[in-house]
Amino acid sequence: MMGLAFAFTRPLGEMALNDDWLYARMVRDLDLSTFKPDTFIVSVFVGQWGYAKILTFLFGFHLTLLRLSTFFLAVIAILCLYRMVVFRLGVRMSLIICLGLLFHPLFYHLSLSFMTDIPAFVCILLGLIFYWYWWESPRLSLWWLAQFLTLYGSFIRQNYFVFFAAS
Repeated sequence: MMGLAFAFTRPLGEMALNDDWLYARMVRDLDLSTFKPDTFIVSVFVGQWGYAKILTFLFGFHLTLLRLSTFFLAVIAILCLYRMVVFRLGVRMSLIICLGLLFHPLFYHLSLSFMTDIPAFVCILLGLIFYWYWWESPRLSLWWLAQFLTLYGSFIRQNYFVFFAAS
């Protein structure tokens, strides 16, 4: 379904949605020797610099690449949500919930941009899954992985710090 929605909207191209231009400029300017962080976005964008810098180092700087990375993370978010609810609610209800997330206008719109919401949401969902795995089989490595993911998600969006604190 996500691929079908992607085929109809055709989000490829170097046009910016929302604040993409500002975030993409920050990733691009990280290469320059005269880098000066923008105080307006540095607090919400610190966590996203990490994987964006790796992507731009490997493939070169393209806004389309950054936006496709967020789209890929949105697919992971839907799969994580399905994994979390399938054991409690069954396959049919899990599919309905995941389709509800997929067709939610805000989620889908943000999945086609390089905004911070989807990457932080994916980190928190993955962290919650690894907390659950740790609870089922108490291996300390799963707990550390969950801690890292929730902390990284809270570096992307600071309002998610409550998940790290609650852990």
